[in-house]
Amino acid sequence: MKRKFLFLFFFLFLLPSLASADSYLEKRTFFVESSYDDFKREKLTATDFFVSQHAYFYLEDDWWNELSSKEKQKAIDGIKNLANEFDSKIYPFLTSLYGSENKPGIDKDERVTILLHRMREEAGGYFREGDNYEKRLFPSSNEREMVYLNLLYLDQPQIKPNLAHEFTHLIIFNQKNLILGVEEETWLIEMIADLSPTLLGYQDHLQRRIERFRQNPRDPLLEWKNEPPDYGSISVFGHYLLDQFGSQVFVNILHSKEKGISAIEKATGKKFEEIFRNWLLANYLNDCRFGREYCYQQEGLKNFRVLPEIEFLPISGESLFSLSRQIKDFSGYWQRFYGGKGNLNFEFTGQADGNFDISYVVCDPSENCQIKFLPLDQNQRGKIEIENFDKQYLSFSLILFSKKNLNPPEGEFPNYSFSFKISFKSASSTSLASSTSSFTCSKLERNLKYGMSGKDVRCLQEFLKSQGKEIYPEGLVTGYFGPLTFSAVKRFQQKYWQEILAPWGLTRPTGFVGPTTRTKINQILSSY
Repeated sequence: MKRKFLFLFFFLFLLPSLASADSYLEKRTFFVESSYDDFKREKLTATDFFVSQHAYFYLEDDWWNELSSKEKQKAIDGIKNLANEFDSKIYPFLTSLYGSENKPGIDKDERVTILLHRMREEAGGYFREGDNYEKRLFPSSNEREMVYLNLLYLDQPQIKPNLAHEFTHLIIFNQKNLILGVEEETWLIEMIADLSPTLLGYQDHLQRRIERFRQNPRDPLLEWKNEPPDYGSISVFGHYLLDQFGSQVFVNILHSKEKGISAIEKATGKKFEEIFRNWLLANYLNDCRFGREYCYQQEGLKNFRVLPEIEFLPISGESLFSLSRQIKDFSGYWQRFYGGKGNLNFEFTGQADGNFDISYVVCDPSENCQIKFLPLDQNQRGKIEIENFDKQYLSFSLILFSKKNLNPPEGEFPNYSFSFKISFKSASSTSLASSTSSFTCSKLERNLKYGMSGKDVRCLQEFLKSQGKEIYPEGLVTGYFGPLTFSAVKRFQQKYWQEILAPWGLTRPTGFVGPTTRTKINQILSSY
């Protein structure tokens, strides 16, 4: 009895090795990913319509059965063309560069399986790690090395780069997970996979990714949500690495026991924050005159630039611009300022427990630019002054990012707050603030808002006036809380946003003199 049990056990264990190869027109039932499937299906049947040297090509039966004879012939021609491309170009190039997929793999078959079924329009395809494990470990496993492609694109040029992308996932899984025992970070896996179409010469794929990046250039690089903006950012960053370090850097990453940022730093010999900073500058400038690290040399990216937010400042008199924002780690921020008269003063304040990186670019009227860097103190504060800015320069551009966490956290990335202000003053200008100011009260006892009047409103106006022209340029003390007072309160809140706005989770001033605003005003009043 025991011998029979042992024989049966080993027979079942070896079943995958006894599996026969798939045959032409063979029908099979496959598990599919419902989140990708156009009908939210978890299973479907498909037929093997072509057996090539390196792959089986299955088409979804329900889709096939709806086709006319002419459409069926067109689909067969498309499959044959894709199979030829895979055998003659995609498979040999990628396996010679990175190494092979798990071969013969769990199904003991030298060929991979390519299943084409209907998916949501924005999906090109997908790869399931679970297919590489036995059903006892992953119940919905198809127990074979396989990838999935969107049938919608069978007769479109993008089907080939989509196959190259997904097949690279198979290679990465074998080289990184199975051989090295390393589970690579998703954003880096997707970046390497998305470079394969370019390496194979499918240039249209890159252009589609560029358009996605243009739509949301501030998408955090390391935060992977499997959404269109994610593919835009990882693809453009990956192509920057390709430009700077060549394809060998991705081979080194793939064969490294390090993962994520550590793998990139080991493969390039550079700190990741330096690479990321240079990438942000390259996206803005894209001009090799400033250095090779500040431009793209690939044909598809030579004319690419990120469009910054643009602000025009008054070219006469004194002016002030202030702003507060939140940003996630390794998300880019670009803003350009024109105008201003006199000396430029820039002050930056970042969340105290953050870690910000600030670059700025000044350009003269002939677009001759200089790249500079702003060091921050331990409290994430920094400031610069450029004398006679209007006589030397046409514009001032700010490029910044947060670099607090080098390892992606689980779930949603945290936001880090920052604010800055740019002011222009003549060399002879002086502050209106006075340490000897007198007020009709020593403390604000109640909340104040637009439309109110009284002695405490008058005291508020006296206080705002004492804070200088940048806060309350009109300086009117009337006892009525009108639009000028409202604007002055907002400027004051912006200046002390960390103490006034941040506790409420706010990023924009309200103009309402509530508890935290009163606390800050009373604190300053007590010092006079």
